[in-house]
Amino acid sequence: SRPFLLIIGLILAGVGLGLIGLCKNYQLVMALAVTSGIGIAAYHPEAARLVNFEAGNQKNTAMSIFGVGGTIGFAIGPFLITAALIQWDLKGTIILILPVSIMAIL
Repeated sequence: SRPFLLIIGLILAGVGLGLIGLCKNYQLVMALAVTSGIGIAAYHPEAARLVNFEAGNQKNTAMSIFGVGGTIGFAIGPFLITAALIQWDLKGTIILILPVSIMAIL
């Protein structure tokens, strides 16, 4: 089964960040940043639990791969968002919603 918090967390994180570039005022930017943070906070513990559960006897290896995947995402994320911002200006942040939606569906 797919844990509820994984899906909701991904959606909140992606939609929160994706809509920031469309905001016209600071309060909305902050509200969306908080929404994204809540999504990230909901996703990670549940994802780590699921990795641990599915890993069987390879828990250390599985958690290491999970951590490395997050670190790679943290490292390449700025490059990807910079490319989107150069191409489409701040409105390009909405493109973040697409990969997150795909991951939530999977």
